[in-house]
Amino acid sequence: TLSDFLDTVGELTHSDRKQIDEQALVLMQENFVHLPLKKAMHGVDPLQKLRLIQHRLEDASEETMTNEFQFHREMIDVFTAVRDLHTNYLLPAPFANNIAFLPFDIEECFDENGTPQYIASHFVQGFSHEHFQRGVIIHTWNAVPIARAIEVCADQHAGSNSDARHVQGIDGLTIRAMQRSLPPDAHWVIIGYTDLNGVEREL
Repeated sequence: TLSDFLDTVGELTHSDRKQIDEQALVLMQENFVHLPLKKAMHGVDPLQKLRLIQHRLEDASEETMTNEFQFHREMIDVFTAVRDLHTNYLLPAPFANNIAFLPFDIEECFDENGTPQYIASHFVQGFSHEHFQRGVIIHTWNAVPIARAIEVCADQHAGSNSDARHVQGIDGLTIRAMQRSLPPDAHWVIIGYTDLNGVEREL
């Protein structure tokens, strides 16, 4: 389970973090040829963010540094902000070798009025449920309207335009390679949906 996995993480030392931040600065400042374009396109300054992380690390010690999740989250935010799929922050073990997932995919389709709908599809082998089946329409995600939940998830991905991030936001709700993103904050999800008989349900 996710909670079992989280008990195994947190081995990045203070020295490790400083080295990672220093190497990220070298990468962004000396090798990322698209940096001026990305700064202009997206209004971001990854170098300044990395310097701020560096400053906080200089003031911290092994005992006072933030938890490992916070460090990785800040580093991911730096790289995600430039919206470049070829410039990534890849997490170390044990994140790199694991995937967080729910046993189905979500797909976007449109009704006769062109309104987007989100349906469950591609269930993993062995999963079965009396009402939650392929084709059910998903309305809410932890009480958040599904369209908004997708927007929030999309902001965590590095698609270079809104359409690309939207697609990644849909995919990221149910499958997340932890080499590129942290585990989800929620340890479980309450899904509001309409079953194939038109009945409103929750799972």
